[in-house]
Amino acid sequence: QVEESSESNTAARVSPADQIVLQKVSEVLLPNAASQQALAAISMTEINSQRIVDRSICLIDRSIGARRNARLLLSEISQDLFLRQKDQFVLIPGELRPAWQIHFALRALGPLLQSNSQLRLWILGEGRERKRVYQYLKDQSIHYAVSLPGVFTDVTELLQAVDLCLLPSENAGLSWWASVCAKSRIPMLLPKSAKVTSNLSKRSPAFDFQAGSVPSLRKAVQKYQNNSTALEQACIQLQDSLLQSADSEPDTVERIAQKLL
Repeated sequence: QVEESSESNTAARVSPADQIVLQKVSEVLLPNAASQQALAAISMTEINSQRIVDRSICLIDRSIGARRNARLLLSEISQDLFLRQKDQFVLIPGELRPAWQIHFALRALGPLLQSNSQLRLWILGEGRERKRVYQYLKDQSIHYAVSLPGVFTDVTELLQAVDLCLLPSENAGLSWWASVCAKSRIPMLLPKSAKVTSNLSKRSPAFDFQAGSVPSLRKAVQKYQNNSTALEQACIQLQDSLLQSADSEPDTVERIAQKLL
């Protein structure tokens, strides 16, 4: 049993007795992000974990004022989260585990991070890949442009501040994050493959890159950097179509993802 914390972005607490139990298990089911933070706090990121996500989806305030305030708030939390208003903020959500294909994304974005001082990349989550990811960032001399802020129990400010949400893996995270981005008009890139039959590509090719292709992903991000209008307009049209097809039932991951993927 993991005791929940009442404070936003504060880790839950794991009792000494539960720590002993956790040392004996190979996989654990986590009720929320605070529980995932708790594992990281006691250095148990090697355990395979699955997190139960909130199935409901709320609209994120993406007004100019809200976005500016979110960046200021994040910068006040930690120097590692400092963002200038002119920075292009790319977010990779998820976990530092192989299934999320973080290294694939870094190979694609590495040259862009080296050549553009305004490009900033944050990779959310915890996991056994953290040390390997950080070493790769140092080896490629891009550690100054990439932050590994861990797990957030509340991602509202992140989703307000972000310019582009990148989902590199066809096997993890697509349903929840694509649904959240679509509902709140957040520009996103996601893989197109045999596994992911994306209705988004029918609306606009600006959403897609070829799954597993470093050149394809790099080109998609470059296109957004050079001219964000196409993807932003596609997001507006996508949100409008979701609103038009909405009924009295609350939006959930399943309902929106069914329309998108």
